[in-house]
Amino acid sequence: MPKDDKTSDERPLKGTVDQRIKDFAHEVRSPLQAVVGYSKMLADAEKRGLDIEKVAEYGAAAHASAIRIARVCERVLEEETVGEAFVRHEKVDFRDIANTLVRSLTPAANERGIALKIDIDDDFPILMSDPLLLEQVVGNLVGNAIKFAKPGGAVEMRGKLDHQNNAVMLVIQDDGKGIPGHLLMRLMQGERVSTSEEDGAGKGWGRGLKIVRELADRLNASVDIASEEGRGTVISLRLKTADDSES
Repeated sequence: MPKDDKTSDERPLKGTVDQRIKDFAHEVRSPLQAVVGYSKMLADAEKRGLDIEKVAEYGAAAHASAIRIARVCERVLEEETVGEAFVRHEKVDFRDIANTLVRSLTPAANERGIALKIDIDDDFPILMSDPLLLEQVVGNLVGNAIKFAKPGGAVEMRGKLDHQNNAVMLVIQDDGKGIPGHLLMRLMQGERVSTSEEDGAGKGWGRGLKIVRELADRLNASVDIASEEGRGTVISLRLKTADDSES
């Protein structure tokens, strides 16, 4: 196990090497696309007439995306070295994760005219979680939402307290076509499904949602999916706060 002053949970690595390579490629694809997108804009800075503030903004976003890739690579190498998957428990401010994902996913959203929105309650607490795994979970969900939101639509990340159920909720919502009922039932049962035949190549909830469920399980988080055809999809995660974990 890696030497770290943060507490960790360990479990054997799951899946074949081939499966883990595919999961790794899936996880680095979005931040890598962001690096490509932002670096392209920087390369064309003069032609685009970008001012120094925009150049700095795009450079910072490309750097943040590169850091995401490096962190995923480091975790994969650590886990392969020790032969076990582990979860670090640290205090995490979800606002930082949301802002990082907005910077990283903006190029993909801009291609479809999608607005990325953040709405986090003022009293939303600090979480006790693994920042990398949590970022991967939310990043996968927001990436999927961008694919399925209607062109010119919006994807929103919300953080709220569910006082009635004593829960902390992270909510990702899009305004797309929604998930057909027969596919939603299969998703809720943990199957990998795709809409490629119905909606075109490259679209589906397959590997991304499978990764989300596996990572959420490692974070002791629950995942709920609510979707209505023609009205979009809402996916909610329930997580512990730092106070919950320390009590």
